[in-house]
Amino acid sequence: QGKPGEAGASVRAAARLRENPDAFLHRKALIALMEGDAYAAVSHLRRRLHHYPTDGHSLWAYALLAMQLPELQNTFVNDQAQAFERLHPDSLPLDFIAVSHRLMGQSDQAQSTLEEGLLRDCAQADNEAARMNCEAWYLAMAGLELPRALESIESALKSDSHRPDFLDTLAIVQEQLGDLRAAEEASLQAARYSPDTLYHLWQHRRLASLAGPERSAP
Repeated sequence: QGKPGEAGASVRAAARLRENPDAFLHRKALIALMEGDAYAAVSHLRRRLHHYPTDGHSLWAYALLAMQLPELQNTFVNDQAQAFERLHPDSLPLDFIAVSHRLMGQSDQAQSTLEEGLLRDCAQADNEAARMNCEAWYLAMAGLELPRALESIESALKSDSHRPDFLDTLAIVQEQLGDLRAAEEASLQAARYSPDTLYHLWQHRRLASLAGPERSAP
């Protein structure tokens, strides 16, 4: 409802009830961004990544902010390396690693991570629609072969047009293709079908902002 101050007070009260000052770090980061404090958002995301090194969304959100705050890029690279040192190779979030490489201008690493992810995750998908969604997602995250990515996700959506994860993939593909209006609309549909998933709300707010202030939804 456009009331980040009240939202922040509620989240802090919830954290006290949990008796955990690091509870709800994703929500705290989103509220900080709504209040215009990118550095506070980064602080929350860094703590989240420290506690949950497999959390790809925190990595991605952190990388996006580091792109806007160049003085934090070396810190981001170091934080990412420290997080991944604690993980078994099979647990690495390869999709979000690919996008972080792309955002940091490391195209060769993005390509190799893409190939590894397609083999590890997409080849093992439960069905053809899931495989096509996985393929489109990885291609979009790496910023490669985008026409192929769009064809794959559109084929996946023919089998289930209401799956929020498929719609989210469509949004990211369209963002990479430069169609921000279509990306914003797909992200809004994903958020509506999964309103309790903070990730979808975050993506919609981000893409609505990119599409233009007049498109931003509360």
